[in-house]
Amino acid sequence: MVEVELTSSTIAKMKLFAAMQVPEVWHHDGECLTMYRLVDSQYREIDSSVELPGLDSARINAILLRRHTLGETKSIKEFRQSISD
Repeated sequence: MVEVELTSSTIAKMKLFAAMQVPEVWHHDGECLTMYRLVDSQYREIDSSVELPGLDSARINAILLRRHTLGETKSIKEFRQSISD
């Protein structure tokens, strides 16, 4: 599940996701990506995806920050290159 928050909080939605047993939620608030893992019916913040091993929030956030200077196309290429290494 990837949640992109543009206008409202996802706090209530997280309970819904937990009830549906969504194992991992990525939340982007327009500036920063945070990853969460469902543990004992509650979400705990994690640094790296369990569902997509090797993919971590720091790498994604660094690329997202650079999109303003690189542009979207170059950022996408950089991201693809980073996950293929």
